Amino acid sequence: MRFGWIITPKYLIIITFALSLNEVYSQNERTIEIDSCYKWARHHYPLLKQNEWLSQAEQLNHTNVGKQYLPQINIGAQATYQSDVTKLPINIPNMVIPELSKDQYKIYAELTQTLTGAFTIRQQQIVAQSQYAIEQQKNEVELYKVYDQIQKLYFGILLNQNQEYQTLIIKKDLDLTQQQIESSVREGLLAASELLVLKAESVKLEQRLTELKYNRIVYFKMLSIVTGQTLDEQTVLTNPNDLRLQSENNRPELSLFDYQKANFLNQSGLINRRKIPLIQGFAQFGYGRPGMNMLSNDFGTYFIGGLRLNWNLGQFYTSGKEHELVQINRNMMDTQKETFEQNIDAAAQQFYVDIDKYERLLQQDDQLIQIRTEIKNAYQSKLTLGTVLSNDYIEQSNALDQALQSKLLHQTQKLIAQHQLAYLKGQIQP
Repeated sequence: MRFGWIITPKYLIIITFALSLNEVYSQNERTIEIDSCYKWARHHYPLLKQNEWLSQAEQLNHTNVGKQYLPQINIGAQATYQSDVTKLPINIPNMVIPELSKDQYKIYAELTQTLTGAFTIRQQQIVAQSQYAIEQQKNEVELYKVYDQIQKLYFGILLNQNQEYQTLIIKKDLDLTQQQIESSVREGLLAASELLVLKAESVKLEQRLTELKYNRIVYFKMLSIVTGQTLDEQTVLTNPNDLRLQSENNRPELSLFDYQKANFLNQSGLINRRKIPLIQGFAQFGYGRPGMNMLSNDFGTYFIGGLRLNWNLGQFYTSGKEHELVQINRNMMDTQKETFEQNIDAAAQQFYVDIDKYERLLQQDDQLIQIRTEIKNAYQSKLTLGTVLSNDYIEQSNALDQALQSKLLHQTQKLIAQHQLAYLKGQIQP
């Protein structure tokens, strides 16, 4: 089921605003606010759990990368057969110089400790942290979209709930008029058909209440799923207060752009670190044939230690282009952020205009309601005297009802525009 703000004549949902619901709902029923729905939805949303997993993954990765600081141990073994061996190119009378075996063996353990790799290791940790920050901020962007869904459901229920209250008021007034007409019919002042017209209108109002009830059941089921709360059609939704909106834009997408831009800068730092020569201290312990004495044909232990230099000069060939690519990506992030902010500012103008429009319409609604109320009261008096027909009275009563509904519609439309503007500007912070 798609839910939006388009109100069609077939499924018209009339908005009421700032009216007490105590005459309709009992005091022991649950009352909730839209801010509470924001909080419940955020904590209930499954994607929030992914932030916890990302935090744990970041800690594990940071620890693993940091362990590159520790001495590294490598164990190896080798068995070879070679076509020739080292020989002394001399002959000594009465002396046989033993020939080395062509099959040679060794097993060893080598301990290495990086001396200059600490800079690269630290930069790797920084890059990994920025990447995890990006993933978490992506989740925040998705979580923020839930607030828009909450607004649609909450105001949809509020429209339905307040329309029911307005309909009950109209029906109560109609029932009172019907009682007066029954008395006139019994006294023979009015025809019975006039009473039937009022009863038919009462049935229409009952149908409207039935439709409202089942629509509200659907909306509450959807809101319950999103918030993780047990809500039903008896739950009372309070009318939110007018919002005092600020001019700054705090959308989570803007932070995501900043995180991505910072990550490219960190990657640039890693490119520089990889050009540093790698110097390691090492110590190797082994056993084999031959050992350190290459002229010995016996198995023996040996030890060797020192410093080792490894410098990959190929990094200099590609680092310049890699830096250019990083800068291009940073420029793209700036452009995307600027485009996003421009789109937000453009969309916000519509809401600013709508808020001003509804404030003006509300002033006109008050004037119209006053006039319609006087007309309706006059026709009600004439109906009891039998000088007008029931259809005439119903027509004027419906006109007043429509005027009241229009005011309540404009009041809530103004409120919706304020909350949508707050969502657009990233100012919903449950």
